[in-house]
Amino acid sequence: MLAHRSDLPLDRDALSRFLPWLIAFMVYLACLALAGMLILGAMAERWDAGVSGTLTVQIIPSESPAAAPKEARRIEAALKILRTTPGIAGAEVIGEGRIMALLEPWLGSIGGSGDLPLPRLIDVELKAGAEVDTAALS
Repeated sequence: MLAHRSDLPLDRDALSRFLPWLIAFMVYLACLALAGMLILGAMAERWDAGVSGTLTVQIIPSESPAAAPKEARRIEAALKILRTTPGIAGAEVIGEGRIMALLEPWLGSIGGSGDLPLPRLIDVELKAGAEVDTAALS
């Protein structure tokens, strides 16, 4: 007596047999989008940790080539201060070859000509979760 009545006339439509397949495909696409979002989130988190866990200290080059020993003493003094500062895991001088390799895409081969006064760079790695007062450190 009581017949089940549906407001959607899907049982009379010939194309309704594709509806479960369409729903399954949409669920599959939603799962792919979710997986992509999780992967991108993890990559962004790793990138953020890598960027926020480092500092670069710049030692301004001297005007004359004769002042190279003085510049070396300034670099050693900066390394000593950095290595004794709490919250810093390590500090190392970036070699001139690596600096040239970093500048080559922008300056080409002219970067290694010696005409440009390039600063010496010190790569500083911070301890995880450490807060370093850079204003006091400078």
